[in-house]
Parts: sequence; C-alpha cells; structure tokens
Amino acid sequence: MILTASSCSGVAELANMTNLRVLNLGDNSFSFLSVQGLTDFRELEILDLSFNGVNDSEASSNRFSTAKLKTLDLSFNPFSDISLLKGLESLRELVVLKLRGNKFNHTLFTHVLKDLKKLQELDLSDNGFTNLDHGLGLVIPTSLQVLDFKRNQLSLTHEGEMLYRDLQTNETQGTGFEQQCFNKSTFLFGMSWLSYLYMSGNQLKGPFPFQQQSPWVEVMDISHNSFSGSIPRNVNFPSLRELRLQNNEFMGSVPGNLFNAAELEVLDLRNNNFSGKILNTIDQTSKLRILLLRNNSFRTYIPGKICQLSEVGLLDLSHNQFRGPIPSCFSKMSFGAEQNNGTMSLVADFDFAYITFLRHCHYASHLNLDDGVSNGYQPKPATVVDFLTKSRYEAYQGDILRYMHGLDLSSNELSGEIPIEIGDLQNIRSLDLSSNRLTGSIPDSIQKLKGLESLDLSNNKLYGSIPPMLADLNSLGYFNISYNNLSGEIPFKGHLVTFDERSYIGNAHLCGLPTNKNCISQRVPEPPSVSTQAKGEDNEEEGDVIDMVWFYWTCAAVYISTSLALFAFLCIDSRWSREWFYRVDLCVHHLLRFKRSSICN
Repeated sequence: MILTASSCSGVAELANMTNLRVLNLGDNSFSFLSVQGLTDFRELEILDLSFNGVNDSEASSNRFSTAKLKTLDLSFNPFSDISLLKGLESLRELVVLKLRGNKFNHTLFTHVLKDLKKLQELDLSDNGFTNLDHGLGLVIPTSLQVLDFKRNQLSLTHEGEMLYRDLQTNETQGTGFEQQCFNKSTFLFGMSWLSYLYMSGNQLKGPFPFQQQSPWVEVMDISHNSFSGSIPRNVNFPSLRELRLQNNEFMGSVPGNLFNAAELEVLDLRNNNFSGKILNTIDQTSKLRILLLRNNSFRTYIPGKICQLSEVGLLDLSHNQFRGPIPSCFSKMSFGAEQNNGTMSLVADFDFAYITFLRHCHYASHLNLDDGVSNGYQPKPATVVDFLTKSRYEAYQGDILRYMHGLDLSSNELSGEIPIEIGDLQNIRSLDLSSNRLTGSIPDSIQKLKGLESLDLSNNKLYGSIPPMLADLNSLGYFNISYNNLSGEIPFKGHLVTFDERSYIGNAHLCGLPTNKNCISQRVPEPPSVSTQAKGEDNEEEGDVIDMVWFYWTCAAVYISTSLALFAFLCIDSRWSREWFYRVDLCVHHLLRFKRSSICN
C-alpha cells in the first residue's frame, strides 16, 4: 500500500487492511498515528513513515509492536528523544532501522537495540548525537552489517565504547574522530570479517594501521583525511577491490604488490606525496580498471610495464613530473575495448532500495515480495569515481562508469611526439595531453577516435597544420589546441564549427575562421628549393662585392670633401686662420731647433 506525497493527516482508514505486508506512508504530512491502527497490521514487514511530522509522543503511544516488521524507516521526522521509542525492543525480526535526519541529540541510549538480534542496518546519520552510552559494543548485535552515523557530533571518550564485531560496513564519515580510534581496544582493530570500511571526510591524523585491518576487506575508503606515513611494503589484501587514499598526506613509494592484488579494480592515490618508481612488478592478469595518481611527486619515466594493465579504463597520471616519451604501447590497454566481456564488477549488485522505489508508485494493485526483499537484503555500495573531462570534474557510477574511458597525462614533463598508436584507443572518451613538452604534429590517427568527447593538446610545442579529419569527430564537446606552434588554415568545417577562437589562441600562424585572420597575410612561406637557394647564394656574393665598392667610393668622397673644406677655411683671412698658421710656424721652429741641437751633439 503506497500513499506517498498525498498530504494525508491520519491513517485510521487503513485499519481494516490487516494483511498488508508493505505500507509506505513516506513524504506526507502525518502528524499523528491514530491506531491501534499500526498494532493491527500483524503481517506488516515494511513500514515507511519518513518525511512526515510524527512526534515523540505519538510514536511512543503506538510502540510499533508488529511482530513481523523487518524494515522501519522513521527518517526525517521531528523526533528528539530516542528513549521514547520503547516499542522497538519488541521488533525481534527487525533487519533495517532508519532514524536519519531527526532531532536526536546528546547521548545515544542503545538499550532499545539489545534484543534486535537480526538487525543488519542501522542508520543514525544527520542527527545531533554527541556521545554514546557505555558498553555500546556489548549492546549492538553481532549481526549488524551497516552502521551509518555520519554527520553527527560523536567523539570517543572511553576505549571500550566501539568494540563492534563482525561489522561488514562501517561508515564514520564526518564525525570528527581522533587518532585514538586506532588503538587495539577500539573498533577498527580485530574485525576479522570486515568487508567494507568507509572513513572519508573526517579529521583523522597520523599513520593508518594497514596491517591491523581485516585481510578480507573488499573496499577501503579513508580518503579526505590527514593520514600520513607510508604504505607498508608487505601489505596484503587478497580480496581488496577498491582502495581509496586520495586527499591525505601519505608519502613514500607505492608497494608493487598492490598492483598484483588479484581482485583490485580501483586504486585512487590522488593528492598525496607519493614518489619513487611505480609499477615495477605487474601481474599480467591484473584486474585493475581505474588507476588515479594525480598530483603526487612522481619523477620518473612512465614505465612500459604499465601497458600490462590491459583492463584499465580510466588512467590519471596528471600533475606529476613524469618525463620522457609517451609509451606507444598504450594501444595494448583496454580503455573500453573489452567493455562487453561481462567481467566488470564496478557496478553495485541489484539495488533493492525498495522504499525509495515505492515512493514513485502512486497506484498499485499487487506487490509480490520474494525472499530477497523480505529479509532486508542490502546491496553493495556503488562505485563512484570523479574524473576530469571537458575541463571539469564529473562523477561517474553505475552503468555510466562502465562506458567512461579516459587518459589524462597533463601537467607533466613529457617530451617527444604523440605516438600514432594513440589512434588505436577507439573507445576512449577523454584524452588530455596538455601542459607538457610534446613536439611534432598532431597525428592523423586521432581521427579514428570516433567516441572522443574531450580532446586537450594545449600548452605544448606541437607544429604543423591541424588535420582536417578532426572535423569528423562528431562527439567532441571540448576541444583545445591553444598555445602551440601550429600553422596554416583552420579546417573550420564539420563539428569544428562548434568551437570558438579560444580553442586556437596562442598559435600565431593559424589563420581563417574563427580567428578572423586573413590566410593571405598570415601565410607561412614554404622552405626554398635547392636551385632557388643556390641562386640566392650567388646573389648574396654579388651583393657583398657591390657593398665593398660602395664603401671605397664613400671613403674617398669623405676624404676629398674634408680636405677641400680645410683648404677653404685656411684661405680665409681671419683670426682663426692666423692662429692656425702661427701654431704651424711655431711647431716648425721647434722641430728645426731640435734638429740643430741633435747635430751639434
């Protein structure tokens, strides 16, 4: 029975439907629960009262005492006192309990949970809890698989508070835990069957105890913290599928055995201080599909062994100091070439978010709940990856992630030419080689990338003309070849007419639309032929001879002109001429006296 978004104020009219198994009253304006009603639903298994106005007193008076209830969603109501929910301890079959987005605060009293032996998911997020009552580890049932208390104000003051056992998913996002969480007596130590660990977006500091984690962990997300130190060389997680360490302060080299983890598909080490060589040892059977090393301190060549990661679909090595040429063997990597092989597991299992699903069904006559529904099955969290494309970050998940393939080598020190083999990556959607030292021309093979949506070759030293075949890349949504040494007329046709002058700025010898430069005045002269060059050399030699003749004639003319001017000056009777002759006579007289004295001696 679904009555979502109907602005109802009571449910007394439902009292006769005693065989209901699913009752979705979410997203209404209920402020009270008049039943007796709810206690008469003996077969009820799923009850959704989220996004209403049910208060503490009404909830307490009804006690939710339906013995078969397995899912109870009270999210986003004005509850403020969790101790009023006295009826919860009688829900022995309860599997999912959601209390998100209420007004609970102060201490979380967990005695109401002690008898919920089958509870698998507990959502206490977006409340105002500041503390946990003592002995929580003894109260929370061992069957719990999902514990979500993100965006609260929790802190740990007693070492024994968080002794959770067999906890498969632990979300501690946004709670401000301190480093003491990692003591041996706290909740992250000794969880031998921990499968999913989510601790992103906290303020955790210090080294992370990799070697104290469950060897069976599948997803480890400790991103967006302030963890430091290095990854131990002998770290071993044989079941690890996703490792997310981005936005921390880790340093040192990346252990080679990480790339050999048999099940590893996602490795995100962005925005750390990792350095040294990478990918020294790679197993050719690696399942790694997403490798993100952006913004670290790698100062080495891109090793050829990286091409052994044959199933990679997203590769981000940008904002490092990789040098040398781009490996031509990139064509051996997948980038979507094997997207239909059926082995992709980055998409979560069947998403049985049935409460959310039912909210959009306003009319229904029959609903069949199989065993997978009635036991409160919880899907694996979906993989979400953000990747820079079209000059902005986009988040990809689910089926979209299957078909997103990109290569980002921007902001490094790569040199040499763009390998023509780059055209073999025919399923790639984003290619960013900007801000390097690449030379040569744009390879014609890029025309084969028919699915390319983003192409950035800016800030390099590329020269030559723009291949006209680029106009046939009809999927391009972002195109940038600015700040190179490209020349000639822009092939302003086909799909290239959708890009303006900003895609071409910084190329002084490009002409034509959309730059509005006349190709006649901007034409670059062609290299001279051999015969023309020989004639030019002869003309140059003749020019040198002519220049010397003119030099001699010029010197003679200057000498004659100066002599005539001096003679004319002396012929004029003036004080200056008399002074000149007097000085000449005096000089002659002194010379004669000097000559006589030298003869007498």
